[in-house]
Amino acid sequence: MTSKRKTHPATPETPHATNTKALLQAMEKRTAELRMILDTETLALSQSDIPGFFALQDRKADMAKSWHSALVDVAAARHENATPLDPATKAKLESLRIEMAETVRRNRMAIERSSRSMNRLSERIMTHARRAAEEKSRVSYSAAGQIRSDTKRALSMGISESA
Repeated sequence: MTSKRKTHPATPETPHATNTKALLQAMEKRTAELRMILDTETLALSQSDIPGFFALQDRKADMAKSWHSALVDVAAARHENATPLDPATKAKLESLRIEMAETVRRNRMAIERSSRSMNRLSERIMTHARRAAEEKSRVSYSAAGQIRSDTKRALSMGISESA
């Protein structure tokens, strides 16, 4: 007959509590670092600092992986110890989640805004290039890429077979 081991919530003197506290501190640190990178990226985008934006990408990817790893560690420790998180730890994790979600939302909006701006700029450049090509030559390309000519050409009619 096997007996089930009773699990107890972590208390300050148990190893699980110390491990959870260390994992939570690592999670807080990585969240703060990732949020700082995302905020810097958002600022670069709002200032149209495209080189600055691209300079952050490797660092952001590395920190996102580290942040995800910390998140997995917290979940694994919780599952491994089969103990519920104390209310303070739960509240702290929820606070981190909310802060990160807000930071990501602001960052995503800045990226979308920058993308729309780049698309508008590309369209303006293409429009001006098409106009310049049309003015320089009587043969030009349409927006669909077809050759367009402003010269009048003779049209071959062929034989009409209608009665």
